[in-house]
Amino acid sequence: MQKAAKEQAKSMQKAAKEQEKSMQKAAKEQAKSMQKAAKEQANNNINLTTDVTDWLLRVGDGNNFNSSSPKHIWGISSKHINCSYFLKNVKEGDRLWFIMNKSQGKIIGVATFKSHNKRDVGPLIKLTYSNSELGWTNENGDDPANKWDTEIHYTNLYDISDDNYLTNIKSPCSIRVYNSKCTIDLSEEYIVIILLHNTVLQDNS
Repeated sequence: MQKAAKEQAKSMQKAAKEQEKSMQKAAKEQAKSMQKAAKEQANNNINLTTDVTDWLLRVGDGNNFNSSSPKHIWGISSKHINCSYFLKNVKEGDRLWFIMNKSQGKIIGVATFKSHNKRDVGPLIKLTYSNSELGWTNENGDDPANKWDTEIHYTNLYDISDDNYLTNIKSPCSIRVYNSKCTIDLSEEYIVIILLHNTVLQDNS
């Protein structure tokens, strides 16, 4: 009986090990399948054709950007030459890469362009958000000589401020089109970003 019990115990132990191996194999296959599906979904969600333009937008120290980002809005001055070019050429679906100043061109967020419109904050009728409602507090938002007269609306914002995406862009231009001077392949990195990050929820209040 002891011998039979030992053999039964060995048999059960062997079966348990085989079951464990089978479960591990199934888990690995499932993980690979999920990873493949995620990449396919990512590619389906991204327009990687030449129709998509990557734009680099400077956002100063990032404080004003962070304040208005819950509403998925950024502000620019249409009077600046490079901003005027942007407004004439940007199209829905283009990618916007938000870059801090004096940071080796660090990217703190990326989003999909939706639309732009002139700001109208009164004094008699207010049709768009005021500076205070957007949380814009420094001189760029209030100085008439450098007034942000245009709202940029975007969707699918990814907060990547904790990552270390350095473009090493040195030009002081507030908006520019992505080119070879940027040390990051933005199209490739965008796929990684949407796989690793969730979009920032929009506050429509």
